[in-house]
Amino acid sequence: MDLVIATNRRKSLGNIRFIGELYKSQMLSETIMHECITRLLKSSSDEESLECLAVLITVTGKDLDNEVDNEVSKVNHNYVP
Repeated sequence: MDLVIATNRRKSLGNIRFIGELYKSQMLSETIMHECITRLLKSSSDEESLECLAVLITVTGKDLDNEVDNEVSKVNHNYVP
């Protein structure tokens, strides 16, 4: 039974890492990534969801942060007199 649980966890983490790599390759949008993160946060009552969230943020964090910085710069540029 423990082997099945460990295998499923490894598969889940692999899938999450794959999703992150798809985002980094610009095959998934920022909106989709935010939805994934939101869903993982909402289901954070179990350890596996938190671990998946940590992996996803580790893989995509830098790129997501740069996207947010670019959007903030655009907004500030449009509203600065």
